[in-house]
Amino acid sequence: ERGKVLTRKLLSFSRSESFVPKSVCVHDILQEMIPIIKQITRESIDFHIECTDFNLHIHIDQQDFENALLNLLINARDAIDESSNNESIISIAIQRVEQQTESFLSLEISDTGCGIPKAIQSKVFEPFFTTKPKGTGLGLSMVQSVVERAHGTISIISAPTGSTITMLFPLAESSKSSIKALGS
Repeated sequence: ERGKVLTRKLLSFSRSESFVPKSVCVHDILQEMIPIIKQITRESIDFHIECTDFNLHIHIDQQDFENALLNLLINARDAIDESSNNESIISIAIQRVEQQTESFLSLEISDTGCGIPKAIQSKVFEPFFTTKPKGTGLGLSMVQSVVERAHGTISIISAPTGSTITMLFPLAESSKSSIKALGS
C-alpha cells in the first residue's frame, strides 16, 4: 500500500512542473483530436461522438486531458482487438449532469471489446497493474491522476460485451455563466 501511494505521488510530481490547468471546451478538444483518434481506432472500428451540449468547459491541463483520452481510446481499441464480439464500436458521450446543487461534465468512453473480468476491476487503477503482455500498468493510474487533479471522479462498468469508463468533472465557471446567460 505504501508503494502504491509513493508511486502515485511520483507520477503526480513528475507531471507537476508542466501542469497548467485552464478552462477548456471538451467538445473543441475532441474535434481537434479527431484525425489522431481515427488513426488510433482504424477504419475497422466504428467511432462516434455524441454531444448534447457543445459549450461545456472544465478546468484541466489540456495536454494531460488529451493524453488521458488517448490512453483510454487505445485501451478500448486493444479490448476490441482481443474480443470475439461481432461489432467494433468506440463511442464518446459528453453531457451535462446535475447532482444536487452542482453541475458536472460527464464524459463516457464505451467500447464493444472483451471487457474487464470482475475479479480484477478493482485493481485496474493501481500503478503497475496490467493485463497486457507488454503493458507498463501506468496508463489507467495516470488517467486517474489526471481526473483527480481536475477534482473529478472516474469509474468503470464492464461486461464481456464491452466497457464504459465514466469521468465526471466539475464544470468551469465559463460553462456555468453561459447557462445563467441563457436562462436570463
